[in-house]
Amino acid sequence: MKWSSLTRRDPKALLVQRVARLRSKKGLHQSYLKHIIGSKLFEGYVKPILTGVNVPHISGTQIGNFKFSLPSLPIQRKIAAVLSAYDDLIENNNRRIALLEKMAEELYREWFVRLRFPGHEKVKIVKGVPEGWEIRAMSDIAYVIDCLHTKKPDHTDSGEGWLLQLENIKENGRFSKSFKYMISQADYEEWTKNIEVQEGDCLITNVGRIAAVAQIPRGVKAALGRNMTAIRPRDIPASFLIQYLLSPHMREEVLKKQDLGAIMDALNVRAINKLAIIVPGEDLLDKFDSTVGNIRVDIWNLIERNELLSTSRDRLLSRLMSGKIDVENLDIRFPASMKEEEVTAHA
Repeated sequence: MKWSSLTRRDPKALLVQRVARLRSKKGLHQSYLKHIIGSKLFEGYVKPILTGVNVPHISGTQIGNFKFSLPSLPIQRKIAAVLSAYDDLIENNNRRIALLEKMAEELYREWFVRLRFPGHEKVKIVKGVPEGWEIRAMSDIAYVIDCLHTKKPDHTDSGEGWLLQLENIKENGRFSKSFKYMISQADYEEWTKNIEVQEGDCLITNVGRIAAVAQIPRGVKAALGRNMTAIRPRDIPASFLIQYLLSPHMREEVLKKQDLGAIMDALNVRAINKLAIIVPGEDLLDKFDSTVGNIRVDIWNLIERNELLSTSRDRLLSRLMSGKIDVENLDIRFPASMKEEEVTAHA
């Protein structure tokens, strides 16, 4: 289930199939409704009643049947204000993440695509490649490891091992720790005979959403799940590998090499191993890593902060809705983002 909240800054749009619009009625504040829809409470309601095998869906009637606590409007506004403060912090961090990702992308493009790297004026270009650089196959510079298991072990709430899933792979090389598919210790030990992922490893999807990429941040100990391949840098910095994998050039090469199946397209290890990469000299790689490596760490820190904020917000929502935390007599300042939502709701 995916959802989004519109603001005045968003362009005008039409409602399409498989999308429902929720607008509050009298007695329900729009900002309060937004936080209800984005809550674990609503997610827990939706998941068991989803229908459809290939395209899971839920009807408007089923959404309308969802029941939740509805305090008075003034209390709803205060609850929404508290939660919106968390949203604003998360959004601010997201903007910082996007800027850092753009910085890393531009530096990679400037040095290794446009070939305007430090000292480029003194380097001769031979057949389109700077002198001293090499064209190498992925198999020469990284370990490419596929998941060998065909059956996913059962999820268990008391599990001691984490099995990675496609939900952990987000856009722009981001990895999400918020989704954890836990399995038994015995299953975990069996699956990690193949590989136990570690910091700096890159993941690439090989079925369905082909060539989506994410890099494993610190603090992740998990087994490699199905429908993805792990790429572990060997002779190059992890920062260089992830930026290559995120480049449009890589995606073009990958799509040329994928297996076109009758039912589902796929990307196999052989194709990834054959990817040709222009690799610069060690000194330039070190210079790149000293900058982009730190940028990637900053990105991981901000993503971790957002996941902690999201967890805190979700826990707070349940306590606010149940009345365990009373906001009636609190003097709460309403954030600007919430005021914009109110204007939009009444426009």
